[in-house]
Amino acid sequence: MKKFMLLGLFILTMMTAVACGESTPAEDETFTVTFETDGGTEIAEQVVDAGDLVTQPADPEREGFIFTGVWNHGDETWDFNVDTVNDDITLTAVWVGDDEEVPTESVHVSAGDFELPEVNNPDVRPEVELGTEITLTVDFEPAFASNQAYTITTSNSRAEADGNTITFVFGITGPGNVSVLIEFDDEALETLEFRFRTIPAATEGIIITDVIVNADNVDMPEPNDPEDRPRVAIGTTFTLDIEILPENAENKNYTISSSNSRAEVDDHTVTFVYGATGPGRVSIRIFFEDSSVGEAGMLEYRFETFEDDPVDVEIDEVIVNAGEFALPEANDSEDRPEVEIGTEITLDVEILPENASNQNYTVTTSNSRANANGNTITFLFGNTGPGNVSVFITFEDASVGDNGVLEYRFETIEGEAPEITIDEVIITVDGFTLPNINDSSDRPEIEIGTVLTLEIEILPEDASNKNYVVTTSNSRAEEDGNTVTFVYGNTGPGFVSIRIYFDDTSVGDDGLIEFRFSTVEAEEED
Repeated sequence: MKKFMLLGLFILTMMTAVACGESTPAEDETFTVTFETDGGTEIAEQVVDAGDLVTQPADPEREGFIFTGVWNHGDETWDFNVDTVNDDITLTAVWVGDDEEVPTESVHVSAGDFELPEVNNPDVRPEVELGTEITLTVDFEPAFASNQAYTITTSNSRAEADGNTITFVFGITGPGNVSVLIEFDDEALETLEFRFRTIPAATEGIIITDVIVNADNVDMPEPNDPEDRPRVAIGTTFTLDIEILPENAENKNYTISSSNSRAEVDDHTVTFVYGATGPGRVSIRIFFEDSSVGEAGMLEYRFETFEDDPVDVEIDEVIVNAGEFALPEANDSEDRPEVEIGTEITLDVEILPENASNQNYTVTTSNSRANANGNTITFLFGNTGPGNVSVFITFEDASVGDNGVLEYRFETIEGEAPEITIDEVIITVDGFTLPNINDSSDRPEIEIGTVLTLEIEILPEDASNKNYVVTTSNSRAEEDGNTVTFVYGNTGPGFVSIRIYFDDTSVGDDGLIEFRFSTVEAEEED
């Protein structure tokens, strides 16, 4: 009786499995996997052994849409690393429109092999040696989030940001605390702050044993001595002569700066000026990368500025230019060139000598046919239409021009510049042959890690609108200006395009020039 009960239970179990749609395929059975791209690039079917994984295909492409990286099987997302095939199946690509707003769910920041501190944690501040350089990678989740714009800055002069590259430097006040900040255009995302403490780099090789600093016309105070602070007149200028011993020291790099606005440094030349807050204390600091010099690599020379008896220096000459725009002769009533309404010029006023006592001036116009905004002049229709107008530069120093006035006369006329469209765009890459433009059948393979810098020549040279922007179609390539780097991407090697969008829609396909590629992993050398 028990045997009949067990047999009945087995039969009931098998019937239940069949009723639920489950099946147990034979080990040598194969199934077909079809990829439905919903209007995107076609992907070949795969024949898969029963119980095996599906090979994840290259990302499809579809005009006007972004592939999300997701393939659905019915209502479920297919996991290529886990899900196995036990029947013929169809996997459907999931897209979002180019203009669809996709919010960012999370942001991950890394720096290669460099370990970043915990973000936004004021208690975590690792030490980092001066001279260390890191490059931040900022990944958005999902990878197709709409607003991925951000800027990277630093909290003070101990670190410098150049795009995503951070360099830790000595700073104005030497080693210490500094933060790297990532701020997002998406207001829903909080600012990310990574905190560090800079320290001098370990000195190796032949170190500096002595630095001799002299100035051509000033007795330098004792370096790093807070009690030695000589007085120096505002306007004093000297040039530092820096001798480093031994001559074969391995790291002789240094920078010169001032502690505040009472001194200006141009290479090795120092000029003491009035400053934002008038005369007072100021230091000249020489920062060495070799931390064996002075105090942790710094030599500081302290001064106190004071006002000397002023000397009235008249203006000898004023040179006025307006870029490529040819100005008429100043104060010449016979020289009155025509200028089209709408023309805008910016006056560059150079006053000689540079130490002239009174360099103050104002720029005005004689009537409503021109408007002055600082040194920028715009020629207008005016209250009474086109006609004569003058631009006046009036100086407080009456020795300039006619009793302090330089007058430039013009006659405004109506004119409308024709719109000049782009006839041709020539795009080249040094040492590399690009695929055909906007040709979906021309998609050469390119190794991950390849860097291309596009040279873009627009003809004619006087085309009205030359504006363009270089982008990539997905995460397999990254653009920085006209430079494109092919990378692994969020979903590995596959299709990717370089797209150049022009404001002038006569270019390419309605303003688009597209170069298509298929990325492959670089072959490893034996």
